[in-house]
Amino acid sequence: MKKKKVKIICSQCLKEFERCPSNIRKSKNSFCSQKCMSNFKEEKKVRIICKQCGKEFTILLCHTKRSQPIFCSRKCFNDNKSEKNISVVCEQCGQEFNKRLSSIKRTKQNFCSRKCTELFRKGKRPSEEDFKKRFMKYVEIIDGQWMWNLKCKGDVYGKMLHNGKRKHVNRLCYELFVGEITDGMFVCHKYDDNPRNITPENLFLGTLQDNIADMVRKNRQAKGETNANAKFTEKEVIEMRRLYATGEYSHATLAKKLGLKRSRISGILCNKTWKYLL
Repeated sequence: MKKKKVKIICSQCLKEFERCPSNIRKSKNSFCSQKCMSNFKEEKKVRIICKQCGKEFTILLCHTKRSQPIFCSRKCFNDNKSEKNISVVCEQCGQEFNKRLSSIKRTKQNFCSRKCTELFRKGKRPSEEDFKKRFMKYVEIIDGQWMWNLKCKGDVYGKMLHNGKRKHVNRLCYELFVGEITDGMFVCHKYDDNPRNITPENLFLGTLQDNIADMVRKNRQAKGETNANAKFTEKEVIEMRRLYATGEYSHATLAKKLGLKRSRISGILCNKTWKYLL
């Protein structure tokens, strides 16, 4: 099926011509040929002077409406940009380098590289003793227990910036007052799992397996409805087991009655899952 064409007028020669609606330009101007479009652009060109070399060149009138200066070439643009750079001295190594004037106004110190910036910041960091004093400002001691006094989101440990890295306060407290933490080791709680309690005597190092075993021993693992992958509630599990205990249903018939797959309830009925409800 042929598309219907519409009649429009050429913006250059004012001649009427036909064109498919999908081919009509979104801009205000439409042309019947490439020649008309070229002639139209030539008439819209103006002559201006390059801000860098003073050479006269032609440019479309619409481009002159920019607020930034216009240059005749990329070379003139780069030359103008480099003239705005001034020579400054690096605060860390003392080496002279070029920096844009606008960047100098924004920053108090000048560095020639990222390495020099990091070295300078390390030199400005507080000593270990000063940082301990700052750390203890946010600790409240209640009955001999060190409680983190700043806001914590839910049961998540608080965080604090140390040597350019944001660390959990339980790990930070262990590093400051107990000793170094080796790679792959976790900081666990001995007797109090309160995230705010960061008493050094309450903290110990353990592997991932130790951390998981400690969680199971203290009955903190997600189970039943608290598990994000749980498909049933406690009431539904108890009712399934009650119906199965009557002896009137097999796994298959009970699954059909509840509108479920047999594999979904077999683990529950065989007491392989939801064991804590036994």
